[in-house]
Formats: sequence, C-alpha cells, structure tokens
Amino acid sequence: MISLLIILVVILVFRRNYKLKINNKKDLTSFLETINKFDNKEQKNKTLKSISVASDTEKNIIAGLIKFEKSNRFLNKNMSLPLLATQLNTNTKYLSKVLSDHKQKNFNFYINELRINYIVNKLRKDSKYLNFKVSYLAEECGFASHNSFTFAFKKHIGMSPITFIDFIKLEKENNAYPL
Repeated sequence: MISLLIILVVILVFRRNYKLKINNKKDLTSFLETINKFDNKEQKNKTLKSISVASDTEKNIIAGLIKFEKSNRFLNKNMSLPLLATQLNTNTKYLSKVLSDHKQKNFNFYINELRINYIVNKLRKDSKYLNFKVSYLAEECGFASHNSFTFAFKKHIGMSPITFIDFIKLEKENNAYPL
C-alpha cells in the first residue's frame, strides 16, 4: 500500500514538473515572439529614417494630404496606405515617411484621427447625430466595424462614443437651461 502511494506521489510530481516545463516553454515562446515583433518595428523605423524624400516630392505629398483632408475621402471604408499613395501619385514608403516626419503619425493613426475628428464635429454641430446608434456613426465616418470605431474613439478622445454622446447631451441641456 505504501509503495503504491509512493508511486502515485512520484507520478504526480513528474506530471506537475512536465506541465510546468510546457508552460515555461509557452511563456518563453510568447516572450521571444514579442521581442521579434519589437525588433521588426525597430527595423521598419530605421528603414523609414533612412528613406530620403526629395523636397519637391515632399511638398507635393503634403499638398495632396491637405486636399485629401478637405475632400473627406478619408471616409471611404476602403482607404488604405497603398490607395492613398496611388491617389497622391507617390509610393507607400514616401507617404509613410512624410506622415511620420510632418504629422508624427503612422497611416492608421492618421486616418483614424481624421475619421474620429469628423464624427466628433458632426456630434457637436448636428444634434440629430446624437440619436444615431454607434454602429451608424462608425459606418458614417468610414470604419469597417463598430468595435474598431469604439477602440479608435476611446484612443483619440479618451472615452467611449456613448459616454461622449451623453456628455454632449448633458452639455446641451445645461446650456439650454442656465442656472
């Protein structure tokens, strides 16, 4: 009986150690993947820093970005770095470099910021937007999904779209009935 108990304890200890080794390997693999992602981002940043854009090309891209922002083409759900680069008659590397140097943003941050600022403007200026569902607002400003819109909105504004809408409604009520 005692020998059976000892064998059982030994098996349990070996099994526990085996599971710990597997978990440690998973953790190590995850950690190494994170480091590799970081290294890849560093490489991309170094590549962008090493790219030199001719002054005339840079000015043309900046002028194109200004027109792009005024035209509201950023509301297109399918807007992407390659598409915008094509529209501006440049390549993606030059466009990324100009965005990084002059806007201090990558393309995704830039496009999301334009879209969020657009919808915030609509919410502030046009009361009917305060009654729309978040999914409609997301679609209206060019986001492919409700979730990506909510995430970007929180990142740029610091609160969820619903909280922001409630805040604006409260602000309008207080202005309508001053103390």
